[in-house]
Amino acid sequence: MKAVKHSWWIGAIIGPILTIVLVGSPNPEYGMLIFAGLVNGIFWGWIIGLIIDKVRGTSGNRQNPSTKSNRSDSYVRNSGNKPALRRDGYYLSSIETEDNKPIFFVLFFTSKGFVAFQELDEFDDSELTTEDYQQILAEGEALSEIEISSNLTKFHKSGTDIYMKFYNPEDSSNIDPIEKVPYEEPNVYNKWSGQVIPGGLLLDLETRRFNYSLKNYSKEKQIKNLKFKFVPISMN
Repeated sequence: MKAVKHSWWIGAIIGPILTIVLVGSPNPEYGMLIFAGLVNGIFWGWIIGLIIDKVRGTSGNRQNPSTKSNRSDSYVRNSGNKPALRRDGYYLSSIETEDNKPIFFVLFFTSKGFVAFQELDEFDDSELTTEDYQQILAEGEALSEIEISSNLTKFHKSGTDIYMKFYNPEDSSNIDPIEKVPYEEPNVYNKWSGQVIPGGLLLDLETRRFNYSLKNYSKEKQIKNLKFKFVPISMN
């Protein structure tokens, strides 16, 4: 079953809801804000669905990127090479769970500083064409703002260092219990951070929770030195 058949309308529902939650009190421009949330929700839901379907169709011919030696990764971290973060495709990686089942991760970046993330546990065939992806890239580059969610956020890059925080503004942990609005900084979030390397990314994943007694975030390492392979999309 194609994910894109469902992801766009899920985005259409989530987008306006997030807009209402984030705006909070009545606003004279409510109609335009909700419409913007609807458009962004549909588009990003469609993008994520298309990426899921495309990755499912190509995964059968790929090796697990995370199985490669970390020795070369360490060399890249310490070398003077400064590869660029590419946006003419997507980044793909995978791990195996304790019961030997794969989990796949997909990252899609835009030049406006946005990143879409998806976690998958199975792949199917896909009929997406190069033209489909060309349209996705073009429309992604046209976006000037997004609604933050567990799958969409902004990324921060300095040199080859990169990090991004994914969190759900609607999670009760991230909502002020008195004001009933999301905190400016979330109490709980997942942080991907690491390096841009030739042909991919080398990232760690950690979950951070705010500790009120310590007045700081606690860190729980989930994944270390996971290598993402860049999958280019032909623009010819």
